[in-house]
Amino acid sequence: MAVWRLDLYDRVGATLKKQGLPFLACSARWVLNGPGALEADFDLYADFGAELPEPGRHELKLLRDGVVVWAGPIWEADVDPDQETVKLTAEGLWSWLRSRVVTENLHYTSVAQQEIAWGLIAHTQAQTDGALGLVQGAHSGSSVARTRHYCGRDRPNIADAVEAFTALDDGFDFEIDPATRAFNTWSPQRKPATGIALDGTKVDLMPYRLSARDLVTYVTGRGEGDCAPILADVSDATLAASYGRRQVAVDVRGDTTAEVQAEAREELRAGKRVRHDQEIRFRDGGTGAPAWSSLELGGTLMVSDDRGYATYSKTLRIVERSVLLTNETPTVAYVGLVLSSAVD
Repeated sequence: MAVWRLDLYDRVGATLKKQGLPFLACSARWVLNGPGALEADFDLYADFGAELPEPGRHELKLLRDGVVVWAGPIWEADVDPDQETVKLTAEGLWSWLRSRVVTENLHYTSVAQQEIAWGLIAHTQAQTDGALGLVQGAHSGSSVARTRHYCGRDRPNIADAVEAFTALDDGFDFEIDPATRAFNTWSPQRKPATGIALDGTKVDLMPYRLSARDLVTYVTGRGEGDCAPILADVSDATLAASYGRRQVAVDVRGDTTAEVQAEAREELRAGKRVRHDQEIRFRDGGTGAPAWSSLELGGTLMVSDDRGYATYSKTLRIVERSVLLTNETPTVAYVGLVLSSAVD
């Protein structure tokens, strides 16, 4: 079994404040193209070391066999004197960028989209009190050149600007590696071939939901223009023949037909099927369960069942990964996955 540990660091994860925090329970979550979250419960009188964890000033790192697998700042501390407990809530490193803005004009003409994204991160880290210890990492896959202009007077949000690339049909997936703090990107998607197959006999729990609420067959993109907005319509005739006309309109921050069409196509791609969203729970290292190292966000699993209405066989993509630990069994982790067919 793996050995898990929760450590306390300073605001940018450089200085160790306390190794091995004595949590009662700890749950961590990783989210594709998002910060994820961590919650840890403690006894009110727990030994936190010389410095009590303070929201906004300290960072938590979760380690598995000595390797940092989750890192991020503490944002809340909920204290219950009656129950004599403390709950610390943290979010992943990406959450720092959600409170950062562009402060000067930045212009990129025909620049690789991952370089634009890193340029935005480098811009905010260069500001006074802006250093986060983030470094430029590796890029895998294709390289798509784009033109983007960010006006400092508008103070566009850094995270929003980067996440906008993930919504494009030929955009990218990203992560901040918690161990190295490297900003890594994959284009158009992070989709390692894991080759893992699971069925109902190998895991503890695997409920799922089928939903057609967000299914679309026609999309209109509405872009920007000097006199009138650019309109671009895309559709899927085969899908419409089965499900009828289900149409949405999306606003696009673009002033060319190509940009508007690209985002309209992405909206159609993401919504052109009945969604299959699945949860899976199992014990890390349990019989028939996949190895932790194979459970990369963006990776795929083949999931099947043959019981009544549950008869299906699907290849689904990992969009969330979570782990639950308790002090009663500190080496046993209960792993959870959220899988979805919504993204190819």
